[in-house]
Amino acid sequence: MRRLSLTERAIILHIVLLVTLSAVIFDQLSQIKQISERPQAPAFNPLHHFAFVYQDEKNPYWDAVKEGISQAADNSQVYFEYLGPEASDMVEQLDLLNQAIASKVDGIIVQAMSEEAFTPIIDKAVEQGIPVVTIDSDAPRSGRIGYVGSDNYHAGVLAGRYIAETLKGQGEVGIIIGSFHATSQRERLKGMQDVLREYPAIRIAAAVDSNANRFLANSLAAQLIRQHPSMTMIVGTSASDGPGIAEAITRQGKEEAIHSLAFSFGEMPGLAPHIPTGAIDAVILEDPYQMGAKAVEMMLHVKEGLPVPPSVHTQVRLLTGDQLERTESR
Repeated sequence: MRRLSLTERAIILHIVLLVTLSAVIFDQLSQIKQISERPQAPAFNPLHHFAFVYQDEKNPYWDAVKEGISQAADNSQVYFEYLGPEASDMVEQLDLLNQAIASKVDGIIVQAMSEEAFTPIIDKAVEQGIPVVTIDSDAPRSGRIGYVGSDNYHAGVLAGRYIAETLKGQGEVGIIIGSFHATSQRERLKGMQDVLREYPAIRIAAAVDSNANRFLANSLAAQLIRQHPSMTMIVGTSASDGPGIAEAITRQGKEEAIHSLAFSFGEMPGLAPHIPTGAIDAVILEDPYQMGAKAVEMMLHVKEGLPVPPSVHTQVRLLTGDQLERTESR
C-alpha cells in the first residue's frame, strides 16, 4: 500500500480539524438557540403564572388580545407566557398547549381553534388541576371554566341580514372563511347560511378557506371574481380576509360592481384605505382587547374561588355608511 505524502497527510488533517470544529460550532449554536427559546423568567415574584395559547404570532388581531391581557395582568401581579405559532398551524398550537400543561402553569387561556381537536387536551389540563378559559373560539363540551369572546353565530346572523338587505333578496355571494377548522369561523358561516335560507334567490357561489392569510385571501377573491362574473358580494370572515378581498376588488376595478363585508377589530388594520374607495362597504367589528382583559378577569375570579359565568360575550357591531367613515377617520 502506497504511503501518503506529507502534503496528502496535511490535507487530511485539515479536513478532520474542519469537521471537528464545525461539529463544535453547531453544538454551541444549538445550545444558544435552546436558551433563547426558553420562556424568560419574570422579573418579579408573581401571584400567578398563566399561559396564553393562540393561533398566529403574526396576526395583529392577537396583538390586540395580548394588549388586553397584558393590561389586566399588570394590574393584578400576574405573569403570562404568550405561546403562538409564527403562522396559523393548529398542530403546533396543540403542541404549545401540551407544553403549557407540562410546565404546570396556574391557568391557561386558549383559543380553541377546533372544538374537536382541543377538547381532549383542555380536559387533560383540567384533570391536572389547571383551570382553562377559552377565548375567541369555544369548546363548550370540554371542561373549560368559561368562554370569553364574540357570539360568533350572532355575528354571522348580522352578516346574513346585511347581505340580504344589500342584495335586495337576490344575488350571488362568495365567502372567504379564515379556517374551516376553526369553530368560530364555522359558527359565523352557519349564522349567514341560516339567514340566507330565507332568501332562495340569493346563492352562495363558493365558500373557500384562506387559512387566515391575507395574501391567500387576495388570490382567492381574485379567483372568485374571475370564476363567477355575476357575483355581487364577497364576505371575509376573519380579520385577515378583508384586506385581501379589498385589494382584489380594487385591482380588478370592481368597487361599484361588487359589495364587500369584512370582519375586523379596533382600528381596522389594512381596511381603512379601502373604505373611501368603496372596496369595503361594511365591517363587523369585534373587540379583542376586551376579550383579553375579560379572560384574565375570569381566570382571576376562578383562582379566588369566585363564581364565573359559562360565557362572556364581548361587543360585536355592524358598521356601514357614515358609521364606517367616522370610525375610519378617527
